[in-house]
Amino acid sequence: MRVRPLPKNFYLPTAAEIAPELLGAIVKTRIRGLTTTGRIVEVEAYIQGDEACHANRGKTRRNASMFGPPGHAYVYRIHQSFCLNLVTGKKGIGEAVLIRAIEPLKGVRIMQRRRKGAKGRLLTGGPGRVCQALGLNLSHDGLPLSGPVLTVLTGSAPGEIETSGRIGISKNVTAFLRFFDPTSAYLSR
Repeated sequence: MRVRPLPKNFYLPTAAEIAPELLGAIVKTRIRGLTTTGRIVEVEAYIQGDEACHANRGKTRRNASMFGPPGHAYVYRIHQSFCLNLVTGKKGIGEAVLIRAIEPLKGVRIMQRRRKGAKGRLLTGGPGRVCQALGLNLSHDGLPLSGPVLTVLTGSAPGEIETSGRIGISKNVTAFLRFFDPTSAYLSR
């Protein structure tokens, strides 16, 4: 299979529809001449009307990227970490898919250096770890997902996909909007 950037129209459906389709896709960064890639193994959808969604109370300076256009990054800070979301749906509607975990493919040593030697699940199992390993921060908020700095590429869907309630948040935790590859050793929990 030829790996290529996901087309812009891929991101047009809702976050809930796109989230399971992202499992197996490849996220790639090229920052300061260093390239890293990883296979997406865990995601969470944040949808319109969802009290856990950053867009629930409307557009602000912090969440503006979440309102589109689709096919762009929404990167935000939580505590001392950054989180990568892929903006979905129609422009003006705040929806996105949080990348919770990736399986490292290329640039593993670069990722380990950025993560101070972490290995296995501790390298990229969790949204903050994903951003740190890929070298992403607030300066990457709003970037297109078609490169050259940040690209989401086609991949191979896992043989099995499971869903669960959300983890790591206190609002709307029972929404079954977390999707993951149950065979991956890199899941966040």
